[in-house]
Amino acid sequence: MDTLLPLDRQSLPASMDAQTLLREARAQVEALASERWTDYNTHDPGITILEHLVYALTDLGLRSRLDIADYLAGAKNSFFTAREVLPNAPGTITDFRRLLIDRPGIRNAWLEDTPGDINGLHTLLLDLEPAKLNPGSNTTEELDLNTTWLKGNLTITENGKTYDYYVIFPAWEEMPTAWAGKTDLTDVALPPEKKFGKPDDPDKVVYDQYYIETIFHFGPLAQQTLELWIRLPQGISKENVQEEVNFLAALRTKLHGNLRFFQTHQQRARLRKLRLTEAEQFTRGHRNLCEDWSEIGTIRVQEIGVQLDGLELSPGADPVAVLARIYFLLEQFIDPHIRPLGFEQLRALERPAADIFEGPLLTAGFLPDDQLHAAQRADSIYTSDLVRIVMEQPEVTGIARLTLEHYTERLHTATRVTNCLNLRNPRLYKPKFSFEDSAARVTKRGVGLTLDREAVRTKWLALKAAYAQDLPANGDGDLPVPAGEHLDIGAYYSVQNEFPQVYGLRAGEIPDSAPASRRAQAKQLKGYLCLFDQLMANHTAQLANLGKLFSSDDIRQTYFYQPLYQTPAVQEVIDAYLNDKTTPSWSDFQQDKEDNAYLKGLKESTESDEQFHLRRNLFLDHLLARLGEDFSEYSAWAISSNGGQIPDDLIRAKLAFLRQAPELSSRRGVAFDYTATRVDANGKTVPDIWDTENVSGYEKRVAALLGMSDCRRRTLHNARGVEEGLHLIEHALLRPIESGRNLLKPISFLPDNDPFIADPYSYQVSIFLPGGAGRFRDIEFRALVERVLRRELPAHLFAWIYWVKPPSDFMNSFEQFESAYRDWLESLHTNRRKTKQDNLVAKFNALISSKQVELTNRYNVFDASTTDTT
Repeated sequence: MDTLLPLDRQSLPASMDAQTLLREARAQVEALASERWTDYNTHDPGITILEHLVYALTDLGLRSRLDIADYLAGAKNSFFTAREVLPNAPGTITDFRRLLIDRPGIRNAWLEDTPGDINGLHTLLLDLEPAKLNPGSNTTEELDLNTTWLKGNLTITENGKTYDYYVIFPAWEEMPTAWAGKTDLTDVALPPEKKFGKPDDPDKVVYDQYYIETIFHFGPLAQQTLELWIRLPQGISKENVQEEVNFLAALRTKLHGNLRFFQTHQQRARLRKLRLTEAEQFTRGHRNLCEDWSEIGTIRVQEIGVQLDGLELSPGADPVAVLARIYFLLEQFIDPHIRPLGFEQLRALERPAADIFEGPLLTAGFLPDDQLHAAQRADSIYTSDLVRIVMEQPEVTGIARLTLEHYTERLHTATRVTNCLNLRNPRLYKPKFSFEDSAARVTKRGVGLTLDREAVRTKWLALKAAYAQDLPANGDGDLPVPAGEHLDIGAYYSVQNEFPQVYGLRAGEIPDSAPASRRAQAKQLKGYLCLFDQLMANHTAQLANLGKLFSSDDIRQTYFYQPLYQTPAVQEVIDAYLNDKTTPSWSDFQQDKEDNAYLKGLKESTESDEQFHLRRNLFLDHLLARLGEDFSEYSAWAISSNGGQIPDDLIRAKLAFLRQAPELSSRRGVAFDYTATRVDANGKTVPDIWDTENVSGYEKRVAALLGMSDCRRRTLHNARGVEEGLHLIEHALLRPIESGRNLLKPISFLPDNDPFIADPYSYQVSIFLPGGAGRFRDIEFRALVERVLRRELPAHLFAWIYWVKPPSDFMNSFEQFESAYRDWLESLHTNRRKTKQDNLVAKFNALISSKQVELTNRYNVFDASTTDTT
């Protein structure tokens, strides 16, 4: 049987060591009252009181040493999780790739800077996932939305031979818009007078490509003529003229009027356009300040066939399963399918939380940098890498030879490559493993095997599907705030309950026959002990409300208290707070929160308004500092403007910021979405660009840092009240449109009138603020606003800051500009954009040159001629 060891009192903290507390208390008593109190034995009532108070203090000591998580359990605090504060809006190319790959229907994405004189414009190339040919059906046939060809086959009756062929359409960028339009393809014709053309290539011994003009009808009124290429993988020998004649005749018959065949390409064009439209809307909603997408398209495809000669397998191997797995692994090497990792997977790899949550949040798992790097575009493929993959399979004992075949737009462009295949234009073309162009000669102990090619294909497709669908289930992985145990820390059990009955502290313990002096003594002792009870009850209340101190709730106290209603017979002591005229019942008195003089007395004696503002402000500064945020400049101005006292407005501003802190931090560089729409009161879809919070993250953050409660884009030319605002104009969005008349005027304040920045479009914003509105009339506040605007703007951007003077009869440039600005924003979805932009640029140039605005950008220009060289 285990023996209980005595508790080591030396390990106890002083607040939980009753003997130490009692000894120190007696020492204090001796020091303070030794002349009047000399008996410190246990029978002395004073010692009894001391012992009970010490016992109560050890209980408080225990409650004060709980884990911080227990104090915060159940409280609505402002401690954010890693998932809430570590991710950020997409800012880099890698970030955007992550976000786009996470979208349904997008397999990979590549971003590039658009060449030209204006910086900040980007081109986006998407690798789209295949789409089901007939959605809703059981068929597994898919459409590759990146490619521009259709595969067909025909049999020549004269010789009984079957030919595979490919019909190649023009590149997507060259296709007429009718193909992706709403009107269905109604007819297709190969005019008999048009002959099949073929390029003359003396190096080839076969004819493997032809071209012909084809007429497509979209309804009775629209038609398109396209030049299509016909490509044959095997080709027809140049020596067999009659075979070529028979093939071309049969091909014309096969294609002429074959609506079902060509409608497949229209379906593909529509699906591709839908995916691109969705991607465009999505990317514009995640646009960075002073950046935009100039072009969004799809990657082109160059196909790679792999020829495996003499693939020797172990005797017990399943050749179909092994070959399907080899094809799958080779495909993953040639054209990797990026698959996210789960949170627990990354934690098992000991990845820091800051690395796991780097970049934007995804819907399925996480995409670390190394995963993305594996899917970068390569410019060559080495057969040695592919051989290594093959030989790593446990069932493979050897391989005689591995060669590569290369096809561009189904044109055979390289054959039997044994060392290094240089890929064509990897910026526009991605390599893709081609099952159709791959083959394998498999042996066991040198004996050739005959494999069911269709069985290999089925197994290969199954491996691909399983890999694509095996996504992490914990896409919402997180490092949560420790939950703690929800304890009733605030419950207080009065120390008076512990006293012997002889003290008469509980109801009924003093008989009715007791003299008045005895009753007075009991009340006097109860009143004396209530002082200690109140202090200790307030202590437990403070611990119970600790979570509120670290919250963004609108609390009105930082010191907490609680009434002693559970103290035995306490009504006799609190009678003085009862209203003698109305004499409410004890029950009504306890329920009364407004006129209860006892509670009012507790509040007044616990914390003044000045103390509350000081302490609440300090707690909020602590919470902001945990997030790396600083309100010191605005706080200094607000306190100075309030006579040195902390104003309620400052408290409210910090609380508002804390409640939005994750968004205000992560989206600080995100621009507004100029494609956003909303449904108005009449049920009509309209642009969501005016009287809206669809503004940049920068504007929202600046407004929050300056205590501006309204950051909406709205009319400001007649601003008078305390709700301030600003207009932020991204110069890149006003870049020249084809045949546009007006260009932005470069801004100058230099002595010789030369432009300070010659290029008026790249990475620049103009900010207009109504100088006559509310606090903007305060020069010191203006200076603070200018500092915050410049400090919070991304470092690579330049801000032109203008203060707009109050309007008058002869100063209406700002009103005209504001009207043109709104018209332009509303025209971004329409064909009126060019006209509205011309008008806006004209009004913008006029405004910045007028006397209604004051430019704050002033710099001392270095002048070598005036430099003192002594």
